[in-house]
Amino acid sequence: MDLQHFLRKVRDWIHTKRGYSILGVVLGLFLLLLLVRSCAEIVTSPNQRFLIARDTRWDSLNLMGKEKSLNAFIDDLSSEISNEEKIRLTIAPESATLTDHLIAGEVDGIFASMAPDVMLQRTYLFSAPFLLTGPVLVVPVDSKFNTLDQAKYKIIGVQPQTSTIFEMRQNTDIQFRLYENTLKELADLEHNQIDGVVLDLIPAYYYTTTFYKGKLRVATGPLTNDGLRLITLKTAKGEELIKMFNEGLQKVKASGEYDKLLLEWGLINPEKIEEP
Repeated sequence: MDLQHFLRKVRDWIHTKRGYSILGVVLGLFLLLLLVRSCAEIVTSPNQRFLIARDTRWDSLNLMGKEKSLNAFIDDLSSEISNEEKIRLTIAPESATLTDHLIAGEVDGIFASMAPDVMLQRTYLFSAPFLLTGPVLVVPVDSKFNTLDQAKYKIIGVQPQTSTIFEMRQNTDIQFRLYENTLKELADLEHNQIDGVVLDLIPAYYYTTTFYKGKLRVATGPLTNDGLRLITLKTAKGEELIKMFNEGLQKVKASGEYDKLLLEWGLINPEKIEEP
């Protein structure tokens, strides 16, 4: 049988009712396979790109001149998480209106220090904090304090803007003394005029490792959950991005790379407080 005769036979068979039926099934299965593969590629596409905005100035934080170090840390951390999760987290240029760009859909997420309160969670999704920045307890280097609860019946210096001051005031066993000036309260602490100081984490580590090294120490981890987070809109895409970011962050921490990056850029891990 020559090729031309064979093709004619196939054509005649296809035109039968049975031929149409089988051909339809085959084509249907083929199209279904293409659809499944296409959907899978959308969900699991390697190097899927997400645009993340941030404000490089960080005006809401007292970083003691470490703004550039913090931004470099965020860049490197984003790169490590991207590698772990097979995605691309691209940092957008500086912007002072981060949430406006997020709501307008111009970016997929923002790095910010916004706290995940009840009102904001109606609109936004928040990742786990990738760097805690809340207040800590600073005490004399020979003090036995390791928790704020141990400061009962003691005098603790605080500043009016301290984020946890309202919660702490509910503890009537602690006497709080308000200070407007950080250097004044640290000087009073050094000279035993007060028993401790509640100070934001980054300034606390700066002062206790420079001017007051060997005299004062950080006694606790952050007393609040304040910190830097990835924030997205409350959408399916935002939920997926937050999930991947959190999983990648855990992997980077578990590998030890997170601590290496903190050390490289002169930052500290507030979750690892050394006891005296």
